Amino acid sequence: MGIPHSQFEEKLEALKAVKGVKQDTDLTAADLKELVTRYKNVYTQAKGEQFPTDPKRQLYLAVIAVFDSWDSPRANKYRSINQIKGLKGTAVNVQCMVFGNMGNTSGTGVLFTRNPSTGEKKLYGEFLINAQVSCIFLFTLSRGSLDEPYHPYLRDIEFTVQENRLWMLQCRTGKRTGKGAVKIAADMVNEGLVDKRCAIKMVEAAHLDQLLHPQFEDPSAYKDKVIATGLPASPGAAVGQVVFTADDAEAWHAQGKAVILDRAHDERIKAVRKMIMAANLEERQRALDLLLPYQRLDFEGIFRAMDGFPVTIRLLDPPLHEFLPEGNIEDIVAELASETGTSEDEVFSRIEKLSEVNPMLGFRGCRFSFSSRVAC
Repeated sequence: MGIPHSQFEEKLEALKAVKGVKQDTDLTAADLKELVTRYKNVYTQAKGEQFPTDPKRQLYLAVIAVFDSWDSPRANKYRSINQIKGLKGTAVNVQCMVFGNMGNTSGTGVLFTRNPSTGEKKLYGEFLINAQVSCIFLFTLSRGSLDEPYHPYLRDIEFTVQENRLWMLQCRTGKRTGKGAVKIAADMVNEGLVDKRCAIKMVEAAHLDQLLHPQFEDPSAYKDKVIATGLPASPGAAVGQVVFTADDAEAWHAQGKAVILDRAHDERIKAVRKMIMAANLEERQRALDLLLPYQRLDFEGIFRAMDGFPVTIRLLDPPLHEFLPEGNIEDIVAELASETGTSEDEVFSRIEKLSEVNPMLGFRGCRFSFSSRVAC
């Protein structure tokens, strides 16, 4: 429709504030009808005409929207990155809609024929009851690998259950980590699904780049000897002597010593967690106000170090789960509830909404800033 998504999101947030609810699912059927009216007003103001009610007209506009998306900047960039050339356009597949939000006998989810992170040969996915959105609850199964014998790649399957009836919506080659890609390719050779030439093509250059970073051979070997944990600032593993200031790190490095800079972020990480766990714009803004002094100090230090040279500030990209405490779920919930001043039920709900199949491909910094708006 060519209307910014934020205009609709503002109407949703305003209605939730009026109704005194925090979650979209807390809105009643009558509330949602009122929201539809507000959405139609957004359309009328933006387009100068009433929202079309004729089904054929709606279908026509939907088809045109798909065709128009072919030349969007995002689509063009995707084809450029993946070296997709020679295609004249796209196609539109019109099919019946099914609903996963019809009650406790309905739901939606995604399934991978193998673990996309580790490559382990187990069905792996997420599923949410009574929902029409991306899946939440993680599950793994040790059953066979669905259609892999016919399509020898990691399969990404989207599905919906409507009132106890299963509908398969989409099946495509799944995205995977470097470690996962190599293991899957090697395993499929050993299983006789592909030959070595095909397996090599299944591992992309970006996968190899991930694997070139140093890694610990067996993390379980030192699991009982861990004395502290923190947030990673870069991929891979490193060995060196710990220092606690940037000046010490530079000085020791100049002497040929291997060092690891460790900075304490106790108060900052609590503020970040409050921002992540915020249920509305007001709570998120308060958390951002706590972060602002740290951000200013960081920028001042960067500009001093660069001494007049240009500086590029990029978005924070680590997946949101890396900012949450480690341990069993009960301890995590209790700690977050104490830090953020919310109930444990609210914390459980928020953690479920932040869960991801593959966090490194999921709700990262850029997408979080768009959805939260004030965090930009």
